[in-house]
Amino acid sequence: MAQVLAGAGYVTGVVGKWHLGAVPHFHPNRRGFTEYFGLIGGGHDYFRCNPPGETREYYIPLQRNQTEECFDGYLTDVLTQEAVSFIKRHRDEKFFLYLAYNAPHAPLQIAQERLSRVAQIDDPVRKSYAVMVCVLGDGVGKVWDTLAELDLADDTVVFFLSDNGGPVEVTHSSNAPLRGAKGSVYEGGIRVPFVVTWKGVLKPGTTYDQPVVSLDIPATSAAMAETSFPDDPGLDGVNIMPFLSGEKSSPPHAALFWRTGGGRTAAVRQGVWKWVQQGKHPDELYRLDSDIGESQNLSKSNPDKAKELRTLYAAWDRENIPPLFESPPNLKKKRGPARPDPLAL
Repeated sequence: MAQVLAGAGYVTGVVGKWHLGAVPHFHPNRRGFTEYFGLIGGGHDYFRCNPPGETREYYIPLQRNQTEECFDGYLTDVLTQEAVSFIKRHRDEKFFLYLAYNAPHAPLQIAQERLSRVAQIDDPVRKSYAVMVCVLGDGVGKVWDTLAELDLADDTVVFFLSDNGGPVEVTHSSNAPLRGAKGSVYEGGIRVPFVVTWKGVLKPGTTYDQPVVSLDIPATSAAMAETSFPDDPGLDGVNIMPFLSGEKSSPPHAALFWRTGGGRTAAVRQGVWKWVQQGKHPDELYRLDSDIGESQNLSKSNPDKAKELRTLYAAWDRENIPPLFESPPNLKKKRGPARPDPLAL
């Protein structure tokens, strides 16, 4: 996405979590981004980093482009400041900013004085998680205020979304009334907040009920930039702007697909129907319009629909490459020593 937009004359920047490869040829600066500041791995201590030479992922220095750098303050606030700085520096240019907060990812760390914002929550784990979400919301608000102050809001499209459902056991978050959590292909793992703002074009407060996916963002952005992606490889996403604006009334996608665990776990969403495969267990089939919690398996009463979606998935999956690697089952145990105390306040 950054390469395509850079080719269309955009200044491209990423602030925050990368987690798309730590070896040199995967670095953001070699993937189309002009500017980078953030954590190259999957998580980080929110208050400190160690000097260069540290190898434990959660303590390594951050990077500004390809130079190691530590930070002062609370990491979520620091990332917000960097995003605001990027916007101010490039206010007179076309820019694309990918702001990837690591909050509210573990470790659940927050300054003690901020806990008063959620004094009504008794559970200390959930309380820390909630404040981290509040601080993230503050940061998003500052980014939006910066666009407004610089008179850029009318010309800037903002996408806001989460990458997965809440990891209930770790954060004591809740995905109710959805079933499942982070890592699951049930709705609790894949259905997330997805907000799009384009002042003067999209009507404020509108709810769009048809399924969309994060993969639509690159295709939408390229269309708005009046450019396109190379034909090979193709994109699964579509330009959703005509659908959000009401120009098109049909659903953006005939079906959506998910695959994880080396293909052992999979799901297909087609209209109101959802097919789920969990390893060698029998097919699961749900009607999401009447059972958003995926509690009533309808595969036996609707075998033809289950077979149709299973066949649809197989045809889609034949176009995918096999998994290049899988996370080891004991990943958490191996990474444990590298993580700070998850409740260090």
